[in-house]
Amino acid sequence: MTDRWDCYLFTPHRRPWDSDLTHILVELHHPSAERDATAWAAQDFASKKKGYPGADGWTPTTLGDEALRSPDVDQTYVLFRVQNVTVVVSAALGDEDKAENPKLLAEQGRRAWRVATDLARSLTKLRQ
Repeated sequence: MTDRWDCYLFTPHRRPWDSDLTHILVELHHPSAERDATAWAAQDFASKKKGYPGADGWTPTTLGDEALRSPDVDQTYVLFRVQNVTVVVSAALGDEDKAENPKLLAEQGRRAWRVATDLARSLTKLRQ
């Protein structure tokens, strides 16, 4: 069994259709008769890293027990696991015209990384 929380954060701009998006997906895995909760989370982490765009370009990072970061393209992803919790943080630019701007793509990547880093630190503290 898994408890799942989705959080969508929008940064509005002047035009209503032009808003940057940060999405946070948190999944808490529970034990079952077959596996403990951490094993379920590790399996979920392995399947998630194959299912997101840019999966071929993931870069290992140092968040939680295992973590990966996608390249900064249309949408940036940071995927990590802390014991039996998996988290996916994604950031995207609201306006397609901004997607070709290297500075804005870099900011998108920094935004995803900041949110993921803060969440990973908090989850690590909770397990201590």
